[in-house]
Amino acid sequence: MALLVEPSEISVLSREVLAGCDAGLVVACNDVRGRVLQATRAFGAGEQIASCPRELRVMLPKSLPSNDTQVVRDPREFLDDLSRVEEACQAADSPHGADVYWAALMSLTAEQKPTDKLWPCISAEKQARLLLLHRPASMSSTCGGRRQTLEGHGSDAVDAANHGQQSWNDMTMKMKTRQCKTVATFDVAVRAMYAHFQLRLEPEKLEELVLVWKYNSFQTSNPDTEGAALGLDVFIAPSFCSHSCRPNCWWAMSEDLQFQIFAGEDGLESGEELSISYIDSLRLETLKTHERRELLAWNWLFLCACRRCTQGDIICIEPCSTRMITVLSYAEEEVYPDFNVFCDSCDARDLHGDCAYYYHCDLCGYDLCPACGEKS
Repeated sequence: MALLVEPSEISVLSREVLAGCDAGLVVACNDVRGRVLQATRAFGAGEQIASCPRELRVMLPKSLPSNDTQVVRDPREFLDDLSRVEEACQAADSPHGADVYWAALMSLTAEQKPTDKLWPCISAEKQARLLLLHRPASMSSTCGGRRQTLEGHGSDAVDAANHGQQSWNDMTMKMKTRQCKTVATFDVAVRAMYAHFQLRLEPEKLEELVLVWKYNSFQTSNPDTEGAALGLDVFIAPSFCSHSCRPNCWWAMSEDLQFQIFAGEDGLESGEELSISYIDSLRLETLKTHERRELLAWNWLFLCACRRCTQGDIICIEPCSTRMITVLSYAEEEVYPDFNVFCDSCDARDLHGDCAYYYHCDLCGYDLCPACGEKS
């Protein structure tokens, strides 16, 4: 895929993103994947391309030693605040972990955090760097923990409200065409935390920070504690690396917590886009194409179209023979509001609820699950 010519704002972004990195890289704009990292010179196999500093680490209070600088007040109050976050996530049925919301709350400036709490805070400049990172353009109202914002949606909102009163005959006519692909939604847990902690920023900005941590962070742990991940790290430049199931780069963490990127066995040419794998090597080797795609779609909200996964268009059955579209369940609305989507090949049910993505024909209403789509 050819990369677009860099506009002046991309050049400015390169300086921001690559600050502190010893790298022969530039930020470029791809016509499909958006902002990506591109090599400015050739790299040999195994050669280190970049060494990138950590931007921010947030640990959960229960994993912090008592003398940690994050605990700036009674540790019991810190743990109580985390409990309120966990309760809000559970009540909202959020698909995100409490650690993501906690990291967002610890990414507020002094002017944004609660006046009655001595939470650690970050500078406005550091927060602006975090907000350079990717967030999904839309999330479905069917995604756990989200609600549709009805204001300003005109007839779509009215149609949604009156949908239950339609007759079955009317519904079968409308099932062939989705009313709207995406709608404005909000995070219920974010609104609860905003009210409980009396935050001094717009809830929309807090949600942006939640999504930054959700889709760009790496899990980390306290070396003195065994068990599950206990915190999150964010690295700015590595977050601009594209995913590939046949990546041209690999990465490792140095002892001084630098995110190091190395060229793969074929090396890199000047101008080539950097790609790493977002999934571990075992699953990369053992999962089928549709299984890898489902894992990536659930966790990062995109359908992988790398050179290993690309399989050409999925064509609807005859006599329709139309190219089927891909529906990302967490990012888009249901194709048949209030009705389950069935796979018309294997009869699998509730594709929108049980699958990260599926295939749909807008012309005739034919639907396929990921596995049947791959077979076709």
